[in-house]
Amino acid sequence: MRSGYDRDHDERGGMSYDPYADVLQNDEPSPLVRIARIVVPWVVLIAVVTAALSIWSDFRLQADRARSGDTTSTIESTATPDGASAPSGGTGGSAAPTGTVSTDAPYVRVKTDGLNFRTSASTDAEVISKLPGGTVLTYLESVNGWYHVRDATGAEGWVAAGGSFTELVMP
Repeated sequence: MRSGYDRDHDERGGMSYDPYADVLQNDEPSPLVRIARIVVPWVVLIAVVTAALSIWSDFRLQADRARSGDTTSTIESTATPDGASAPSGGTGGSAAPTGTVSTDAPYVRVKTDGLNFRTSASTDAEVISKLPGGTVLTYLESVNGWYHVRDATGAEGWVAAGGSFTELVMP
């Protein structure tokens, strides 16, 4: 940085003033660069910590499920032989079949009431029955956003994968 005397006088002793001399010799970064140098490392640190905690919580959840020893779930089907939903209270129709699906292997849990259980992986496929929320199905495979599953009665079909419809559980 030049002193005031040097700034106001040139080598020949004459007066000259360069108003941009201080700006051109200023080695400090702009305020935006200074702010970015402070903020960016904190944002990266927060992202890394969030990812690490997410991975850790998934690990803990799987470990807790393994320790709980819950290996089977009982499922009651509400579908009648014609594919319609049986009325609540058990009146008007035969008794609903009951079965068990093992949860030792991967299974699919229905998250919404009235989920279509279809003959193939397509919204155009015939609906076998409508599944109530909480139904557990044996997982067979995944294809293009659909789960191929088996219900407690042994019937195989397809349900929409993920989202608000189903959850694939890997014990």
